[in-house]
Amino acid sequence: TGTFDSRNVGTDRTVTLASSYSGADAGNYVFVDQASTTASITPKALTVVNLLALDKVYDGTTHASINVSLAILNGIIADDDVALAELSGQFADRNVGQNITVTTGQPTLTGEHAGNYTIEPISTLAASITPRDLAVTATALDKMFDGTLNANVTIGDNRIRLEDELLYDFTSRFVSAEPGQNRLVLVTEILLGGADAGNYRLLNTAATTFANIRPLSIFDQLPNAEQIIVDSQANAQLTAESPVTKVVPPQLLAKPSPQGPGMAPGVRFVSVNEPSASLAAQFEPGAGLQLVAQPRPGEQTATVTLSEVAEMVALPEEAGVDSSRERRRIRVPLNNRSLVDVVDGGVALPEGVEQIMFVTKR
Repeated sequence: TGTFDSRNVGTDRTVTLASSYSGADAGNYVFVDQASTTASITPKALTVVNLLALDKVYDGTTHASINVSLAILNGIIADDDVALAELSGQFADRNVGQNITVTTGQPTLTGEHAGNYTIEPISTLAASITPRDLAVTATALDKMFDGTLNANVTIGDNRIRLEDELLYDFTSRFVSAEPGQNRLVLVTEILLGGADAGNYRLLNTAATTFANIRPLSIFDQLPNAEQIIVDSQANAQLTAESPVTKVVPPQLLAKPSPQGPGMAPGVRFVSVNEPSASLAAQFEPGAGLQLVAQPRPGEQTATVTLSEVAEMVALPEEAGVDSSRERRRIRVPLNNRSLVDVVDGGVALPEGVEQIMFVTKR
């Protein structure tokens, strides 16, 4: 008989021999015993059962988690310390689906006696990928008054993978067509489409946001100015509920001349001699203010309407002119593309219509 020098796997391990002899003629011989030899111990193969690939929510990858906590290793010799190490896998497809094939790498063993065993490759597993919740938000762009409720909206979302192709159909509109700050915009009937739409579950089909509708300014320049003016005039008439309802001016002008009637060459402003308290508070006390055709880049500015300017601009005295009536005619340099009345270089606005101007420090 022989005894290995270790119970563990190894090559050319020493085996100590113990000999005994028998037979009718054994006494006729003198035996010289062989004390030792060598031999190898090879690993024992194990199989694993109860290995489970876990379902997951779509995350844009093929990574799969494997639950080894319930796994059973068949073939372990009693009392040997052997366990299956953590194991990861790969789905055959990153997209949502049922019973998708999951493959694993070569499993490994842990424990004091892990080196005495090998493990057979794991047969194919399967698991499902379920849709991910998708919340959408809306962002509306500010616009210039056009008399309509039309809103230009972009949809944002919390997609897990930026490369995912998601497209949206929806309707959007301002609640009011009137100019103003933080006008409410409603986005409804949101529908999800695109190549990766099936990987998500849309949580909301409506959203709200806010945007500004700014009045048309005499400094606005657009390629389709004339058509916008025509459309704005028609819509302004439709949205006005009474003769005193103020609507944004339906005029749009090309770049104004920097010089008005009676102004010296190079002069581009009209003095504001009687600023309102709210306007004066926006500038340092005692600052000289002026009404300008176009502010310079970086200038501190405040916006006012023409009716407000009418109360602040000192106009030159003219013989035979009612000064109170003259105040309603603001002399601001324009050009001949204006669709409002231009009288001696000044603007006579339609009843109930306002216009934005700029005030800066002199």
